[in-house]
Amino acid sequence: MTSPENDEASQGARLVTFEAIDDVGRITIANPRYRNAISSVVSAGIWDAFESAEGDDRVKAVVIRGVDDSFCAGADLREVRKPAARSATSDKRRRGLVPYLGWTFTLSKPLIGAVNGPAYGAGFMLVQNCDLVVASPRARFAVPEVRCGLSGAWASALPRWLPPRVAMELLLTGEPLTAQRAYELGMINRLVPPDRVDDEALELARAIARFRPANVRASRDLVRHSVEADLDALLNAGYELFRPVRDEQRAARAEHDKWKAGESGAQG
Repeated sequence: MTSPENDEASQGARLVTFEAIDDVGRITIANPRYRNAISSVVSAGIWDAFESAEGDDRVKAVVIRGVDDSFCAGADLREVRKPAARSATSDKRRRGLVPYLGWTFTLSKPLIGAVNGPAYGAGFMLVQNCDLVVASPRARFAVPEVRCGLSGAWASALPRWLPPRVAMELLLTGEPLTAQRAYELGMINRLVPPDRVDDEALELARAIARFRPANVRASRDLVRHSVEADLDALLNAGYELFRPVRDEQRAARAEHDKWKAGESGAQG
């Protein structure tokens, strides 16, 4: 009999894959039925894929992508509102829906996002983690949590990558940022046709992988350290600011569970 953790890992391996293509690693989120949304199973697969990428000595750079016409629609809302489903998740999942580089996970290799469609919520968080981003005009980036009454604390560092007023608009309205606008603001490195996104990202990764890892790591860390100074304090402050939102969520769930229990009792 398999444990819930082993079963989750097995399912995650089907929905999230890691492959080494010569000296480039590629992580693929393959949950197209739900626009590559991150369920607990997909979350476990993403954590495992990042650990595989870090542990594979052949790999010098990593590409992350989603299948079909969506990068990642964010958290799977079918689970967000189900406490029981969340409580059964693995230790990796409890560290966060996806790895947050520099905070909950250390990836010593450059991460390149291949974004060929919407990247919302946790999907946008994955893009925010990338060192470089290749996208098509179909890409969209949004922080929709304000529309769902959920915590957007993960976006605490967004003003470091976008002008503060642009970040403010994204957080307050939940409206998406277009790929063209993101490119103009410097959040996207290369804007290419949809059929070129994957190849362009791989070519960029291969170009980086040709160089000595020590030089690449030092150059990458130079930029990251300048941008992410005090990242831990910043994100902890963000999660504290959103504590009232999480309290409201818990109260609403408790009220719903109480109502549901009453309905079940009445029917019995």
